[in-house]
Amino acid sequence: MPWGLHAADSPVTSVTPPADAPSGDAVGKSDDTDERAWTMYQRSVANALAQSHRPRDWALAATMFTFTLEEIGAQPPDHASLLDRAARVAPDDVLIQWIVANERPNDAACAACRDPARSIRALERLQPDNAASWMMALGRTSPGDPTSTDELLSRMASGVRFDDHLVDAVHAWLDVYDRFPPPTSLLARFSQPSQSAALARSTLAFTGALAQATSILPAFQRLTAACRPATPPTGDWQRKAYCEDIGRMMASSGPTFVVRMIGSALLRNGGVETPEDLEVRQDIQWIRSNHMAGTGYISGDETVVDAYQTDWRTLDDEIEIGRRSLHRVGLPEKPPEGWTEAGGFLASGPAD
Repeated sequence: MPWGLHAADSPVTSVTPPADAPSGDAVGKSDDTDERAWTMYQRSVANALAQSHRPRDWALAATMFTFTLEEIGAQPPDHASLLDRAARVAPDDVLIQWIVANERPNDAACAACRDPARSIRALERLQPDNAASWMMALGRTSPGDPTSTDELLSRMASGVRFDDHLVDAVHAWLDVYDRFPPPTSLLARFSQPSQSAALARSTLAFTGALAQATSILPAFQRLTAACRPATPPTGDWQRKAYCEDIGRMMASSGPTFVVRMIGSALLRNGGVETPEDLEVRQDIQWIRSNHMAGTGYISGDETVVDAYQTDWRTLDDEIEIGRRSLHRVGLPEKPPEGWTEAGGFLASGPAD
């Protein structure tokens, strides 16, 4: 991974539990529920990240949640200071700037989040070819602003890719959970009796990473609102060409399912979806609907589970991860003739 995050060069090389949490294997020996044990572990990881000397760890700690209903929407007490410090100390870290630009905290003390212009400008500087960088300013400009909606859409349309950094965030969180693994007693609570300790640890890390990474998804509604066709329709609506280019870029080459589907929606809603675009959309729907067959979670095949998790660790494209999953169970990359998304999930390989 590009960030080189390793426990060996971190001042925090073991998880430090919060004051009210059992430490080490005592978590597993307590009378708490499995959910409480998991929550205590998550809080200890957040503490470790906040104490780290790495700016990226601070940003991740600021956005981390602990999987408890009572804490949904809550922010860590030091949320504002962690994000402010991370954005200031690491102006060239794309993931940090993306996290800050996406944040909409209630804490008015977070200057970087209250006025995300600094992080948005950093993204535009660091990745000018990424249409997603320019999307971050949509809906935050006034009519007289030189970076108006039309100007931003024009810059997006001239981009060569649309990267929502979801896979980057998964990689970052996998690294976190690898550096700060759960105690063996917690593994015993959540693993299958026949499961190896290594796979149990990897699966817990993978589950946590996928959940935490979703917090950095951008507000796509800003883009869909800007590209909503004029009512009544006008032939000279200048945004139509911009939005068509953006939608086709996202639908054909986005690195995640959500980007692909938003792109297809822009084309459909704009009335510019071609037969070729429809084929691309159906291909993605097929992969999204059926790739779980090749993850190993349905069959219980540990070798397949390990292969799927390894793909997430080593690849930068969720679509390619899905394709590889299809290959593992003998399913084609394209849907069979007549298949529709309503046809649903195929749990095995193609029929003879």
